[in-house]
Amino acid sequence: MISFQRLSLEQVPWEALEAFPDRVLFQTRPWLEFLRHTQGAQPVVAAIREDGQSIGYFTGALLHKYGLKILGSPFKGWTTSYMGFNLPEGIARTRYLEALANFAFRDLGCVHLELVDRYLSANQITPGYTQSAFITYEIDLRQDEDTLWGNMSRSCRASIRKAEKNGLVIEEASDPDFAQDYHAQLRAVFAKASLAPTYSLERVQQLIKHLQPTGNLMLLRVRTPTGKCIATAIFLAYRGYLYSWGSASWPDENHWRPNEIVDWYAMRKWKARGVHTYDLVGLANYKRKYGPQDVSIPYLMRPRFGWVLHLREVARQALLMRQRLAGRLGKTP
Repeated sequence: MISFQRLSLEQVPWEALEAFPDRVLFQTRPWLEFLRHTQGAQPVVAAIREDGQSIGYFTGALLHKYGLKILGSPFKGWTTSYMGFNLPEGIARTRYLEALANFAFRDLGCVHLELVDRYLSANQITPGYTQSAFITYEIDLRQDEDTLWGNMSRSCRASIRKAEKNGLVIEEASDPDFAQDYHAQLRAVFAKASLAPTYSLERVQQLIKHLQPTGNLMLLRVRTPTGKCIATAIFLAYRGYLYSWGSASWPDENHWRPNEIVDWYAMRKWKARGVHTYDLVGLANYKRKYGPQDVSIPYLMRPRFGWVLHLREVARQALLMRQRLAGRLGKTP
């Protein structure tokens, strides 16, 4: 028999969790605190037991939407890539999906569950779950630098060379003004498409507050030779993985070619620190220029009632409409 037991954050054996080889950044306590402060989400860490023995753990967070309780692991809009299980190697994660649904609906009182587990296989999914694919791009940083360089498109390499010729300077930032610089540039990028950013300045500030002390956060500025900041980027790294959290630049300064050189800097820097994989987080045509490989990860949803998925889609469409309206009005979240 499989059971899930929710633990208080004080009860969680954080050091024991860190010993699991499948641990990801988005399951750590600093990240859960980030979600608590930016989403109003209640962290959920549950011990998994099978036939009386401790097997592993599950990490997610509870969110209230339209008066309904949802368990996200993670939930879209949280700027959080993966959560899910921590289990010993060799154990099939699909074995615990039905028990997870019971835990969400019966013990937590949720009407909906969403799950993106980096190590979940798409081959066998428990009935009752709706499955789609989260497709992302990844680069194997174990390749030598010449190979990484050669895998990039010709135009990408040309942009990096031009940025170097232009004398652009990349600095690793730690000052309190970084969040304002980044979000101002982000608003300008979205404004070009008559949209508002999908997250606020406050979220960037909270990310820095909770993650900077961990050493897993890199904040980069790109400056012209005169010292003007024309681009910014935020990277996260943990347990061999580098993640692109966000990047922005002033659209009228893109002739300096600041964007590609930021990624190249981060790739080389974290490769030297032992990171083996760069996850560009998501699918976008502009990311193809870095020579990545497609990776498909199951995105699972499990509603308690059939109407929940319809309500979720209505809410998603309403959010997009609000984003477009806010962009046209020049407002931000």
